[in-house]
Amino acid sequence: YFVARCLDAGFGVSMNRDLALGYYKKAAGRGLNRAHFRIGMILQYVQNNLAEARAHFILAQGHPETLFELANHEFNGLAGPVNHVEGMKLIRSAAESGLGVAQALLAMIHAEGAYGVARDPVEAYAWMVAARANGFRDPKKLFEQLQAWVAESERKKGEELGRAYKSRYKPHVEIENPLRPGAVRTVPN
Repeated sequence: YFVARCLDAGFGVSMNRDLALGYYKKAAGRGLNRAHFRIGMILQYVQNNLAEARAHFILAQGHPETLFELANHEFNGLAGPVNHVEGMKLIRSAAESGLGVAQALLAMIHAEGAYGVARDPVEAYAWMVAARANGFRDPKKLFEQLQAWVAESERKKGEELGRAYKSRYKPHVEIENPLRPGAVRTVPN
């Protein structure tokens, strides 16, 4: 797995995603579920093989990033029919697992009233507060947009709820040990 990560990202070697894919498949064959996530990412974003990527994401379920990718599949009908209900379940699970980008997406869904969810400025603001606390970088200034849109009284409620979400839905970080390939520790961030 560690050799695959090095090849995938070009750490100390020339980037070679085809070779990385082979090593990820060996790791996945040995039961390393997060290798399925990496396989899915290469298949989806490099090779544009959505159906096979989805199959690997399903095998790697349990990781917040995997839930996020599967939600993307459901919301956009990638490799299957559009399913907003399932997409919402997956994005909520990813957000509740502490994934900042999923929390930000959930905030925008509540802000816009998308995917069958009622508009809720307090909930939107709360999820964005949690997202920012959990490392979401906000290149589109979504938080500023929410501040302008949400009334001050609702912002205060959202801030309070967001602090509760922040403490309840903390992210977990996988720390890979380069000296012991495959040795991973999951720790609260």
